[in-house]
Amino acid sequence: MTVDVVALTIRDGSLQVMLIERERPPFDGAWALPGAFVAPRPDGTWETLEELAARALAEESGVADLGGHHLEQLATFGDPDRDPRGRVISIGYLVFAPDLPEAVAGRAARTAAWVTVEPGAMGIGRALAFDHAEILAAGLERARARLEYTTLATAFLPTLFTLSDLQTVYETVWGTDLDLSNLRRKVLGATGFVAPTGLAATRVAGERGRPAELYKAGPGAILNPPITRSARRTPIERERIRSPRGSLDHAADVVVVGAGIAGLTAALTAADRGARVLMLVKGRISEAASSSWFAQGGVAAVQGMDDDLALHVEDTLLAGRGLCRLSAVETLVHEIPVRVAELRDWGVPFDADLGLEGGHSRRRIAHVAGAETGRAITQVLVDRVLADPRITIAETERALRVVPGSHLVTDRRVIGAPSLILATGGYAALWSRTSNPVGSIGEGLVIAWQAGAQLADLEFVQFHPTVVARSGLLLSEALRGDGATLIELDGSRFIDELAPRDVVARAVAAHPDARLDLRPIDQHKFTGLMEQLTQAGYLPDSSPIPVQPAAHFSVGGIVTDLDGSTGIAGLYAAGECANTGLHGANRLASNSLAECLVFGRRAAIAAVAALSRPAADWRSSEDVTTPAPGLDDGPLTEAEREALWRGAGLTRDAAGLSALLSSHVPLIRMVAASALSREESRGGHFRSDFPELDPTLDGVHTILRGDAAPIHETWA
Repeated sequence: MTVDVVALTIRDGSLQVMLIERERPPFDGAWALPGAFVAPRPDGTWETLEELAARALAEESGVADLGGHHLEQLATFGDPDRDPRGRVISIGYLVFAPDLPEAVAGRAARTAAWVTVEPGAMGIGRALAFDHAEILAAGLERARARLEYTTLATAFLPTLFTLSDLQTVYETVWGTDLDLSNLRRKVLGATGFVAPTGLAATRVAGERGRPAELYKAGPGAILNPPITRSARRTPIERERIRSPRGSLDHAADVVVVGAGIAGLTAALTAADRGARVLMLVKGRISEAASSSWFAQGGVAAVQGMDDDLALHVEDTLLAGRGLCRLSAVETLVHEIPVRVAELRDWGVPFDADLGLEGGHSRRRIAHVAGAETGRAITQVLVDRVLADPRITIAETERALRVVPGSHLVTDRRVIGAPSLILATGGYAALWSRTSNPVGSIGEGLVIAWQAGAQLADLEFVQFHPTVVARSGLLLSEALRGDGATLIELDGSRFIDELAPRDVVARAVAAHPDARLDLRPIDQHKFTGLMEQLTQAGYLPDSSPIPVQPAAHFSVGGIVTDLDGSTGIAGLYAAGECANTGLHGANRLASNSLAECLVFGRRAAIAAVAALSRPAADWRSSEDVTTPAPGLDDGPLTEAEREALWRGAGLTRDAAGLSALLSSHVPLIRMVAASALSREESRGGHFRSDFPELDPTLDGVHTILRGDAAPIHETWA
């Protein structure tokens, strides 16, 4: 095991980084948490990881007292290249400190070196050795994320400083110019951010005017709203162009459609990089309108000392049944620990203990209040979006059609959209039995398909095994991870509760009287869920709950690369509506919220980076105001939803699927056509007439382009 420290300081107007690495033998602590005990002291007490990191910095820098410095744990990283067993663990710590002296190498350190960072160059970690590359990249990214919202900026400064000194910190880390008057207004208007001392800075020889006032760090921690950067705006035309709907609204650089965790993450990331963002929300942003609000499962991320990245990759590939794209899996697994740490910094109150869910070989699920994770994360992200002046929110406005790189048509107007990110969620509410809100019917997929994007793997839909019978109330897999059992009426168990979801779901469907017995678990860990059950008339502390499978997660979606690009200039997708190949044929539990956080961010970065390209001419479209085919073909009826459940539910066959080809709903027809073309059973797609997995279809995806019949294609 190694403990790595990334120390950031401002010296002579440049951001400098000191890297320190300490090797320690493996220890018996359960998790790599800041308070974990790692080594005994001579006096019989134990040193914690945090204390070890502070001591390493003190010894290397010569600073004896680090009490005033900001020290925080970044993440845990595994390096299987260093050890064939994949057991080498690096625990990163980030320190912000003013004027650290040059490092003097200590006897125990293998590395202690200063690196000068060019202003705004946040990716330099890749140029260093592996041991520090991941941790330095994470540290610099965390510095940017935290600097704008908290008093952390003052950690780079001496006890007394001027506002010009503070401006230098922001400009050095961000690599951009700030408007000093704007900085002054925001800083002085934020309660507790800084406090005036009544003292004046020493006048420099030849300086005119009044000497600058000196400030000190205030008792508060939040600067809200964040500082708006005025420089380096994207060159988007400001004029309004006449159109059939009255005007082409060029109010944003990036338009995000959807307000779940993927959309919120994308909006914050794009704004963070200086873009003006418009969020289009079909409902109300502060109401439970997206599937993210209802997500009871947690976020899967390697955090424990008995876990490593290779294991998370392996578990995801096993669940995906030979259809995962390895590069997508590795991207998620390597990046999600930093995203979880960032959410914790932003105030998401993750539980102290990691959870275990089906398909995972280790406890690695970060939950909130047992089964309130989606709601907690979404609320924190919504609060940040509402506080960001660079983000405009358009509520109760529905996207109808997009001309990529040019504009978006809504039910109200035509919006200039040089970069558009679809984060519209999945299509599981097409089925009559579902855990999803009624709006999850795949509108984003239809819009992208009409614009020329490809769709893939629509036949793969995950059916959650434990939804309260005749209800949409989902009983989280975290319950089974904590010991809840699936039983018959006579109390006998009939399945391994933590087997992959498709296996458990079919087993539950085969037992019409299946019950989930919650009596073996500590129900106080799931207070919110227990209250919902009680309000619905159940007694979870005394009687098992009747359950049945329901459509829960759409594995298929809009084909994208790892940066959310659909291959069509200006059009991106992220979250459940997208298909990077991450989930393969069956999603591993709690990888979906992780997907939203990782790929929502990556899509936004790519969308902002592409803004320098020439905009398409919106007038080239023959009819810019008509909706995408299939969006206005009439409401989805209960009969159609029930027909989809019968024909393309847990168990399918050619007769049932063929009957769906005449549906007036395009997405239902595409699901049926995709399922008919895959003559095998794999993951979330089970055909009674082809019940076995076909090895020749390993790695083969079902692709839909326009009105053409599905084709099969292998992805690299």
